[in-house]
Amino acid sequence: MAPLAGALTVFLGAAGAWLVLRWLGDALNPPGWTAPERVPFAGGKPPRVHAWSRFHVRYYAMALLFLAFDMEMVYMYPWAVVFVREGVTALVEMAGYTWLAILAAANTVLSLAYYARVLGPAYFRAAPAPGFGAERWAALAAAGCAAGLIVAGLAAEMLLAAFTTARLLPGR
Repeated sequence: MAPLAGALTVFLGAAGAWLVLRWLGDALNPPGWTAPERVPFAGGKPPRVHAWSRFHVRYYAMALLFLAFDMEMVYMYPWAVVFVREGVTALVEMAGYTWLAILAAANTVLSLAYYARVLGPAYFRAAPAPGFGAERWAALAAAGCAAGLIVAGLAAEMLLAAFTTARLLPGR
């Protein structure tokens, strides 16, 4: 009981000190924010919707689908290790899950098409002021990162072969 009482005493002392310091700070320097300073920051622009507004239900479904296929990718490397060890037996066993690979590929293609159609115009519209603003640079940086990730994904086989020959992967 003594160690618990000591921990509880430290916790209550820290909580009390935090409350006293917070009260003291508000008493000595009261917050005098104006209405524009109280608005949530939205990249320098006034927000179009309230900060507590809800998302459309389709975003939750897309997030769940992404998580499902993302967790599937976690097991791809261990399966590849088993495939190298077991050979054709593992291939025949996993052939029953071909439909899942096709579904994952279709999900990826449809998601990219959706993002290009719906979100693309929002990020790649012309700059409102003449010149090449920071928003445009950010959009180009995001597109460059996305293209780099796609290229890295397509080159994964070559990277895996390079890591294997350099003995950077365990168990090989």
